[in-house]
Amino acid sequence: MSFAPFLRDQNSNKASHNRKARPLKPQLANVKTVKNVVENQQRPHSNTRELILETARMLMINQGMDAVTIRGVARAAGISPGNLGYHFASYDDLLHNLVEWVLAPYLQNFAFLRANAADDPIAGLRAVMSYVLDDLSSQDTTMFFPELWVLANRNQRASVHMQELYDTYMQVLTDIIATARPDLNPAEHQQLALFICTSIEGQTVFVGFERPYAQHQPALKQITMDTMISAVINHQGNAQR
Repeated sequence: MSFAPFLRDQNSNKASHNRKARPLKPQLANVKTVKNVVENQQRPHSNTRELILETARMLMINQGMDAVTIRGVARAAGISPGNLGYHFASYDDLLHNLVEWVLAPYLQNFAFLRANAADDPIAGLRAVMSYVLDDLSSQDTTMFFPELWVLANRNQRASVHMQELYDTYMQVLTDIIATARPDLNPAEHQQLALFICTSIEGQTVFVGFERPYAQHQPALKQITMDTMISAVINHQGNAQR
């Protein structure tokens, strides 16, 4: 997951229309190839509804938002548009459930990380940052989240889900920092959490999947975590100045 902001830019809709869909690797030649490549990269699914959502996710990763249409998803999933319509009443319904499908594991993982940080908040903070930094360098996040930001800019329901994710991420960091530094006030806890979020922000552009400096990601991860932990431990609050 990459946590870059999805600002409501008036030009984003125009850009998404003009942007060409990224080709799959290998280049897609026909529907059968689309279906095979998507199947090879999918996460496990247990029913047709999950198959549709996972197929839509993989199309967005490999070809971009423009490829996620009712007919395009149905073809890649090997079902009819009518069958897809049985599970999702409209295109907006499909997109809404797709965003939920993608973001739900992040919310679950954040809840788990927060629960396990109570005994050792510094180790818990390091675990949260490690999870985020590893995720933002993955192929799925590098390719999917930019498309999701575009969607959130023009789809209110997607925007609400994205904001929930960012709010949860911030709250987890804030809670852990509050446990580690009870001498600071709530505003300072939140400011340190925001500092961590904004410092990690944008690393995907440089060290994401197949990005120019991807080979430096392990070293950058270590530098980032050491710097953020030091900032939390050594920060002098307003009362200490």
